[in-house]
Amino acid sequence: MKKKLAIIIINWNGWKDTIECLNSLLDSVGQQLSIILIDNGSTDNSINEIRHWAGKTGKSDYGPYNSIIDKDKIIFNELSYSNNANKIQLAETKVSQSKSTNFIFIKSDKNLGFAKGCNIGIRYALDLTYDYIMLLNNDTTVDKNCINLCMKFMDNAEYDVVTPKILHYYYPDTIWNYGGKLTFTGSRKYFKKSYIDDSRQYRDISFITGCALIARAGIFIKYGRLTERFFFGEEDYEFSLRMRKNNIRMAAILSAKVYHKIGVSSDLALEGDKLSKAFVFYLNRIINLKIFYHRLHWYIWRFITLFFILYMIKIKYHASWKKSMRFVYNLIRITDCQDQVTDYEFTRAREILEQGFK
Repeated sequence: MKKKLAIIIINWNGWKDTIECLNSLLDSVGQQLSIILIDNGSTDNSINEIRHWAGKTGKSDYGPYNSIIDKDKIIFNELSYSNNANKIQLAETKVSQSKSTNFIFIKSDKNLGFAKGCNIGIRYALDLTYDYIMLLNNDTTVDKNCINLCMKFMDNAEYDVVTPKILHYYYPDTIWNYGGKLTFTGSRKYFKKSYIDDSRQYRDISFITGCALIARAGIFIKYGRLTERFFFGEEDYEFSLRMRKNNIRMAAILSAKVYHKIGVSSDLALEGDKLSKAFVFYLNRIINLKIFYHRLHWYIWRFITLFFILYMIKIKYHASWKKSMRFVYNLIRITDCQDQVTDYEFTRAREILEQGFK
């Protein structure tokens, strides 16, 4: 009997990328899929466009493929999530064993952030007793053999979490990463090469990106879902820390391929402002390790790290000394008193960077 796989995707004002991702999933071979798509309070025409896609059969271009997508193999369910009530309404989902794809479309009444949006899907997949759960960015497309290769590996290996090899969407012969390792400095090192030349079947990893990962459902039951302390980003790093702490084996499947439009989601949310993106990244990481490190260890680590950050902002982003000092000042100010990064810090990073040293 084939294992049941639920694929969780978050859409926020990105229906074109999302539909391209969905098309690639429908072209997958060897597995019956259930797609749980959460619309995270989109303010564009995403909901209507996705509804239209679900009922339309036709030619579809995506990534390196060009296929006729047959929507007759989809069973469609549309549900609603109320943030105030913290529950999914009209949740009697029809799941077909005869059709190859179950499409569950959950509409949130507000933007909950990436982790909380994923957790709605994870919780729903656990309620429906799926064996495996995949997290997949909406700005990706998957090779038609990708999911089948990952599932076959997990069925025959003692690994609980895997990732495919993630390639640049616009440069499909170039690797973005195939997992990585956590370092003692509090960072992560991606495993990557300039071009595809690794013939090994898999590689052990200690860091896995939330862009594309598959985990046994029991991992989320036993060790919890994604942390919701971060509105956007860092949840995969925190997840990797938990997996390492609990000796969970993770691997990258080098023959399985995903193509990623890198940075699309954060560029959309932060309007492409590179300094704001850097600020949110460092803020996330410092607060994350505040929880994992002993407090004295964390203070020493932060002190050293802030000097590195000051140098990076000045050199990499060509910021003035005044702006660089404000950058570091605000990292200290917020990380001293907060244990989370909310939507306020994420959406108003540019405004926050103007505070202090005026």
